[in-house]
Amino acid sequence: MKTEITKQELLSLLQESYNKYKDEKGGKNANYIPYLSRIDSKLFGISACLPDGEILSVGDCNYPFGIESVSKVLTAILIL
Repeated sequence: MKTEITKQELLSLLQESYNKYKDEKGGKNANYIPYLSRIDSKLFGISACLPDGEILSVGDCNYPFGIESVSKVLTAILIL
């Protein structure tokens, strides 16, 4: 059984997730990485890149975030 989701449905899910977590105050910026220690911790955004290259985004997605440890996941996927 193949289930498909429309772009609008995905965008709605991104918005719902954003609304649910945008006011989360747990955690703190990594102070051992100078660039990250200076980032406004109130910034939050979610993006999804579709197979056709289109990017759906909600929140603060035009700010140049550092990906730091998140890049380890992408590297592991590439290696596998």
